[in-house]
Amino acid sequence: MFCIKCGRQIPDDAVFCPACGATQGDQMPQAIAPNQPAAWKKPVSPEEDALAGSILTWGILGLAFSATVILGIIFSAIGLSKARRFQETYGPLHHRAKVGRILSLVGLIVSLVMILFWTVYGIIIAHAVNLIKEAGERGHSYYSGSYGWRT
Repeated sequence: MFCIKCGRQIPDDAVFCPACGATQGDQMPQAIAPNQPAAWKKPVSPEEDALAGSILTWGILGLAFSATVILGIIFSAIGLSKARRFQETYGPLHHRAKVGRILSLVGLIVSLVMILFWTVYGIIIAHAVNLIKEAGERGHSYYSGSYGWRT
C-alpha cells in the first residue's frame, strides 16, 4: 500500500508512514504509485509535442526580434498561426503551446509599439532638421563651428 500523505510505498500493516509520519487510517484511499502518470494528465502524442515546441520556438523568436519590427511581426504571426492550428487539432493550449502563444502575443505587441516609437522618432527628427534648414535660410546659424551651439 501507499502512504496517504506522501505517496511512498509502505508495509500493508503500517499504522504510521516511516517516511513522513502520517497516520494511516482504515479508510485509506488507493494511492497512485509515484512513477505512474497522474490520472488527470493526458498523454501527449509526438506530433502534438512537436507542434507545441514549434509554437514556443516561434514565440521566443517573435519576442527576441520584436525590436526589429518586421521580423518580430512575422515570427509572432507564425507563432500565433501555429497556436490556432494546435487549438483546432488538439483542443485547448497547454504547457509549451500556451507559453509560446503568450510570447507571440507579447512579441507582436512590442513590435507594434516599436512601429509607433520609430514613427514618432522619425517625425521629431524630420521636424528638427526642417527647423535647422529654415533657420539657415533666414541667415541664423545655430551652430558656430568648433565653439558649440549659439543662442
